[in-house]
Amino acid sequence: MHQTVAISDCYFAQRTSCWRTLGGKAAGLLALRHRGFTTPDFAIVPTDDVAAAREDNLGRAAEAFISDRMNSAPLAVRSSSVLEDTAGAAGAGLGLSLLNVTGRRAILRAMRRVADSLRCDSLRSYRKRAASPPNDDSEGTVILQEMIHPTVSGVLFTCDPLTGDPSQVRIEAAYGACRQVVDGYAMVKTVVDRLTGARMVSGEDGRILPPRRIDALLEVALRHDAEFGLRHDIEFAFADDTRTGEEYLTLLQSRPVTTPLVQPS
Repeated sequence: MHQTVAISDCYFAQRTSCWRTLGGKAAGLLALRHRGFTTPDFAIVPTDDVAAAREDNLGRAAEAFISDRMNSAPLAVRSSSVLEDTAGAAGAGLGLSLLNVTGRRAILRAMRRVADSLRCDSLRSYRKRAASPPNDDSEGTVILQEMIHPTVSGVLFTCDPLTGDPSQVRIEAAYGACRQVVDGYAMVKTVVDRLTGARMVSGEDGRILPPRRIDALLEVALRHDAEFGLRHDIEFAFADDTRTGEEYLTLLQSRPVTTPLVQPS
C-alpha cells in the first residue's frame, strides 16, 4: 500500500527508490522543490487513495491541497507513471493530463480518469518490454497541481536535444501555455553556445524571448546542471504574480533528454 507523500517526506538520497514509488513526473517535481527551484504548488496522490476517494472525502493529500485553495482554484490533474521521465525513456503521452479542473466532483472524476490511464494497455504493453523489476506492480501517482496562466512558456534543453552536446543550451517558447511547444509548435527558438556565449534566435516573434528571459533561463540551466547533471529538458513558464504584478519564472517539470516512447504519427 502506497503512503500519501508530502514534499518534506520524500527521501532524495535514494532518488531511484523515489522514482519507483512516485513515478518520474512526481519525483522530478519533488526534486526541483527540494533543491529550491520555483514550481507551482502541488500534491501527490497515490492511486490507492484515488480508488478509495469519494466526493465528500478525496483523501488526505487532495483534501489539504484543495482546502488551501478554497475549493475553487482551477487545477491540473496529471499522471506520473513509473515508466515515464526516466534516464532510459521519456514515456511521454502514455498517461493522461487534464487542465483547468474545478469543483470537487470534477476533481474526483479527473483523478479517477488519470489513475485509470496509468493502467492503460499501452503502458501494460510497454511494461513487458521495459526493464521493470520482476513482480514490480507499481503504477505511479496522480498529481494535483496549481494551474499557471503564463504569458510565455516553453521547454529549456540543457543540451542539444538531437546530439546530446552539452555545450549548447536550446530554448523553445511561445505565448501562452506550454502544451503547444511540447507538441512542436514553438514560435521562437534560441540556441546559446555555453563556450562563447553566442546566441542565435529564430522564429516568428523575438519579443517572446528577450535577453532578460534568456538570462533567467540560462541561470536555471546552470543551477540545474549543478544539482542534477547535464542533459535534461525542463518545461517552464513566465507568469505575472497576481499580488505584485511582477513577472516570475516557474518550472513545471524536469526530465532526462530521451527519445519518446510514443512517436508522432
